[in-house]
Amino acid sequence: MAEEERERLAKAPYFFLSYARMPPHNDTGTSRGEADKDVIEFYQDLCIAIRHLAVVKPGAQAGYLDRAMGTATQWEVAVQEALATCRTFVALYKPAYFESSWCGREWAAFERRQQLARQAGSIAYDAIIPVLWADEGSLPDPLPKAAKPVQYEDAGQPSSYRLQGLWELRFGMYDHDYKRTTIAIARTILRIARSTQIPPCDITEFSQDDNAFSSVSE
Repeated sequence: MAEEERERLAKAPYFFLSYARMPPHNDTGTSRGEADKDVIEFYQDLCIAIRHLAVVKPGAQAGYLDRAMGTATQWEVAVQEALATCRTFVALYKPAYFESSWCGREWAAFERRQQLARQAGSIAYDAIIPVLWADEGSLPDPLPKAAKPVQYEDAGQPSSYRLQGLWELRFGMYDHDYKRTTIAIARTILRIARSTQIPPCDITEFSQDDNAFSSVSE
């Protein structure tokens, strides 16, 4: 990896959080921002854990969360730059995630970057980290072909995580399990970030027409 790429990667967020945006709740009068507040709070908790467990360079972000994509028609440069440099890609699994074309495009962009690294003769990078926001049993069966080979990371996570999902752990009588799982996810992010070090790519490599979830596993 060239020195310029190393410097760019050193300032990159440790993770890009990919999630399905919640529409405004017409039945309760909640706005879009309020509807996504649970994801935002998890993102903040994860960033705090990262900052406790690793060095985040001054001026750099521990993670990246896009809050405007649900209303945009084109990717912002900031989103593309985050996808081109982030050290890992954290996918927040719930049923709506695999129905979201935005999430499919984010996944496809990051996978494109991994493929470019493989084509350059590097190791077979795999820095996509699934997080069960909803319980495992509620997810589509089968999963899209792109998601099928990606394994869940269970090290340090309680059994309640798979059975109930992270969202329910936050609201049930499982605050300890939520914190334990969040820290385990942070440790996974850091371990994979250090072991892969995927080179950044040019944002012109990304296409908004690519949706990783358009093919379903057989």
